[in-house]
Amino acid sequence: MATDIAFAVGVVALLGRRVPASLKLFLLTLAIVDDIGAIIVIGIFYSSGLQPQFLGAAAAAVVANVLLNRAGIVWLAPYLVLGVALWLMTYASRGARHHRRRRPRTAHSDPEPGAGLGRP
Repeated sequence: MATDIAFAVGVVALLGRRVPASLKLFLLTLAIVDDIGAIIVIGIFYSSGLQPQFLGAAAAAVVANVLLNRAGIVWLAPYLVLGVALWLMTYASRGARHHRRRRPRTAHSDPEPGAGLGRP
């Protein structure tokens, strides 16, 4: 969340009932959309090996969730199944994962303490 939005939400929370509910709703909506946008940017531009077929399946699970909700279905089981499927598809869409390798420490990997201080 951007710090300016976080600050505005904090000020609105401190002001309490003196702030209209519509302003509170707008700021919280803006904060949520800002966070989702940041997650999307990070996911697209800072990852490698995305699997679009799994992302498409995850989007289909979200659409199915919305359709269940609009149909008035209140039974929990379909939502749980779709939620687990959505998590699995999102997890599978990440593709190749790169981990930072640790370099083996050698005798010359770190300078001596105080190296270059007071010596030519």
